[in-house]
Formats: sequence, structure tokens, C-alpha cells
Amino acid sequence: MEELHHIGIIYNVLLLDVNFELKADGDGQDSDGAHWIEIKQLNNLAITPFMKKIMLGHY
Repeated sequence: MEELHHIGIIYNVLLLDVNFELKADGDGQDSDGAHWIEIKQLNNLAITPFMKKIMLGHY
């Protein structure tokens, strides 16, 4: 049996350029891409209780 370990990293982002284009498509490896969301949308997303607690407790 192969063991799998997952590491989650949570960090803050400060957007310095309003014209910044986020890479929304995946890299075909370990990323499905990314997109910006409003904090108030977290309650409507399927995220882990850990993530919800960190994000909603932080803001």
C-alpha cells in the first residue's frame, strides 16, 4: 500500500494591479486552475470545515 500525504497551504494575497489576469486554466498536472471569489460566497461552496473556519474566522 502506498501512503499519501496532503499538505494544505493557506496564505493571504494582496492584489497590487487591478488589471492582473489570473491564470484560470489548469496546468494538466496538479492544478485545475484558479479564480477569485468573494468571502461571502464561501458558505455556498463545497469546502472542508477546516477551510471554512479559517477563511470565515479570519475575515
